[in-house]
Amino acid sequence: MSVLATAGGTFLFYPAILALYHKAIDHTTTTLQQPDDRQNPQENTNVLLSLVIPAYNEQDRITVMLDECYEYFGKQPKCKAIQTLLQAYQQQHHGGKKKSPPSILVEWIVVNDGSNDNTCQVVQGYVDKLEDDQQPFLWKLVTLPVNEGKGAAVQVGMTEATGFYRLMVDADGATTFEQGLEAVSKAMLESITDPSKEENASPTIIFGSRAGDDVQRTALRAFLMHSFLWLRSCVVGTPLTLRDTQCGFKLFDKYSAMQLFSNLHLRRWAFDIELVYVALCMGMAIQEVTVPWHEVDGSKLNTGFLALLMVSIGMLRDMMCVRACYVLGIWTIQAVATGKL
Repeated sequence: MSVLATAGGTFLFYPAILALYHKAIDHTTTTLQQPDDRQNPQENTNVLLSLVIPAYNEQDRITVMLDECYEYFGKQPKCKAIQTLLQAYQQQHHGGKKKSPPSILVEWIVVNDGSNDNTCQVVQGYVDKLEDDQQPFLWKLVTLPVNEGKGAAVQVGMTEATGFYRLMVDADGATTFEQGLEAVSKAMLESITDPSKEENASPTIIFGSRAGDDVQRTALRAFLMHSFLWLRSCVVGTPLTLRDTQCGFKLFDKYSAMQLFSNLHLRRWAFDIELVYVALCMGMAIQEVTVPWHEVDGSKLNTGFLALLMVSIGMLRDMMCVRACYVLGIWTIQAVATGKL
């Protein structure tokens, strides 16, 4: 009996054990391109928006996604999302007064999560071929030597980011970028300018959501989504009104990103659940905005019965671990000093 109890406890708290013995995530950061070669990228923190793109074996899909993003940002000065975020920046940091905008509008951070294909070479080649070097963009490639998991990749990318706003976006391009970014940017501006919001209230986190009625998904994905929603509410205590925590399209401001990702322990698929739990514990508001989304060939999700069963068990275990670790005080939420944002 004691053997079964030990085995069960080890299985339940495995993510906590992993986090305990592997606190630091090894990685290297390479600056691929910057707007001005005379600038020191280590000193350049004046960035409006950071794109954090976790990538694992994405050599066949990431170029399409980068093309869509680059084409949209190339619409300057008519890029609607950038103009919206500039308004949010002026309001949040200068009380609505017009000041000089950040010198770098977009910081691209591709996090290669220990890929064993040519993801790094594809990204490097893509940046090398860019013709317009005058765009106010900064490109970085962060490399993890081994596959650590999506949560770890996003965590490293968010801590490497320097933008006042930071967008987590999947490398597969499942979310239509232009409409998606404009939707979450608009929601961020509205949350900042909301007259009913208290002066010192924590910023709102904007979650892109696939839960809209017009989103097309397979019957299997719909079943998994609704089952996960119910289990998440029962185990972690997150509200049922928060319908989609797993969409890979989330917008944070600098403060919320620093607070949340400095407290993150989970390294794989369930990391979003821990982010939500920590955010709610810290009094941060979470707003969902429906974004255009479609399934993309090449998904890492194995739809075989046994594979789905193992993934489901792992997700349930991770959710139980999150709740247990925080309730028992194994994990604590630590506020980090942010300085002047």
